[in-house]
Amino acid sequence: MEETAKLAAAQTAAAALKELLKKRGLRPTRHRMTVALLLFPNGPQNVIPRHCTAEEIHHAVQNSGTQMSLATVYNTLNQFSQYGILRKVSGGANCSFYDTVTEPHHHIYHETENRLEDVSPHTPEFQSIADTQRKLAPNSNVEVMVRVSRPTKIAS
Repeated sequence: MEETAKLAAAQTAAAALKELLKKRGLRPTRHRMTVALLLFPNGPQNVIPRHCTAEEIHHAVQNSGTQMSLATVYNTLNQFSQYGILRKVSGGANCSFYDTVTEPHHHIYHETENRLEDVSPHTPEFQSIADTQRKLAPNSNVEVMVRVSRPTKIAS
């Protein structure tokens, strides 16, 4: 009985993702559906906040038994971000994350862990910085990114 419910939930999620892709103007190809299901296993209506790199998604695709090049994963993720399905967030040098939460919010980037953390857009410390930036650029969407790194120890 439990397996039947899981299968039904997966089919519902796949159908909803297929409709989302179509509504956004993208054909629901096998590669797009594979990546979409990895990012949104519960469908677009029950988003699990995640920050993934293209390499992480590529690894998950390979583990699922699907053959897909890293270039195809990058292209798919970039299309998803262009069409508002994901948000592309720049991390450190040569590192981009793809965020499943598309509403405006702030981030903390932990450089030593290469990890991105969500911060509510209503967090007072972040909000005051964003408000200052909005004064400089009226009618703009301002999001704050804080980079945290630990100093490296110098050998003596």
